[in-house]
Amino acid sequence: MKSYEELVVATTALITELMPWDLAEKIQTQHRLLLIDVREAKEFRTMHIEHSINVPRGILKAASEFGYDESVPALANAREQVFVVICRSERRSCLAARTSQ
Repeated sequence: MKSYEELVVATTALITELMPWDLAEKIQTQHRLLLIDVREAKEFRTMHIEHSINVPRGILKAASEFGYDESVPALANAREQVFVVICRSERRSCLAARTSQ
């Protein structure tokens, strides 16, 4: 079984990573950009990017579908919308982005 770090490294090659300055530009120029912060609620309350939604990685799949207690309408309605997954260190967002494809 791969370690958590090995999973992150393997997944990094499969996603497009944005640097903070690139994200700032995308936020300014791209309408309908969905920002999904996959950190835990306490982390999100401490600090987050304006207009991002908090969907912890552990419930991301259920939150992306209607009919679950964890459903997040903004996310479930965003099937064709461009999205950016955010966390503190890139590890959770990397894995969340991969499982969301």
